[in-house]
Amino acid sequence: MPEEHPDTTLLLQRKDPQTANSHPASATRPQIDQYSLEVTTLGSAKDFLLADWRAFAARHAQESPMQDPEWLRGYFADELENISTYLLYKSGRIC
Repeated sequence: MPEEHPDTTLLLQRKDPQTANSHPASATRPQIDQYSLEVTTLGSAKDFLLADWRAFAARHAQESPMQDPEWLRGYFADELENISTYLLYKSGRIC
C-alpha cells in the first residue's frame, strides 16, 4: 500500500449508471474511489513501489521489458536520477 501524501491524493466520485437517472430518493450513495499518484525517480524508488510495479507488470505487461523496473535500472544505469516514474494507485492498488 502506498504511503499517504496529502498533496497527491485525489478523491473521485463515480456515478453508478444504474442509479444515475433514477429518482433521488431511490438512489444509493455514490461510490468514492481514492486515487494517489506516487512520483519518484527510478533510482530513488522505494522497495514497496518496485514490488507493486513488478506485480502489476507481471499481470499486464509480461512481454515488455519497458515495464520491468529492474531491466530499466540496468539499461539506464547512468541516468537513474534523471528518469521519473509515476505510479497511479486506486483504492490502494496500482492501476
